[in-house]
Amino acid sequence: MHNRMSVILQPESEEEWLEKNSDKDSIIVLLKPYPSEAIRAYRVSSDIGNVRKTIRS
Repeated sequence: MHNRMSVILQPESEEEWLEKNSDKDSIIVLLKPYPSEAIRAYRVSSDIGNVRKTIRS
């Protein structure tokens, strides 16, 4: 997990987020914790996101 993790919206909130994205007061109520039981986390290599590593195909 990351302390600058993006917002995860409930599916039913997505349309409202997109319609009102410039009105801070109306979308702030959509920023609530996503249910932890609905999130899956996977450990990945520290090479992920490392700009010094390149993927060659």
